[in-house]
Amino acid sequence: IGSVVRIASTPGAVRGTHWHREDWHYCYIERGRLEYAERPAGSGEEPAIAIVEPGEMVFTGPRVEHEMHFPGETVMWVFANRSRTPEDYERDLVRLAQPLRMWR
Repeated sequence: IGSVVRIASTPGAVRGTHWHREDWHYCYIERGRLEYAERPAGSGEEPAIAIVEPGEMVFTGPRVEHEMHFPGETVMWVFANRSRTPEDYERDLVRLAQPLRMWR
């Protein structure tokens, strides 16, 4: 593990809409709920959707497009294999031009 980050999200927040060249991470839900979408980078297929509840986690590997929707106040822990300094993070990140899905 190269970094651990605690993220609080407000209702309706959407995070992600990107993929990582080498980074992978686990997202653990402490409180709230995560609606998670993913698909292989560049595939264009419909993303797989997972609902992640408190006490559960989801894994995102490298080269996986992903997006996260938080329908209510949520606290999430992210455990990643790489450093999350702004420079390191941006160097490894590829932002998507379009959202993976339209969230409620």
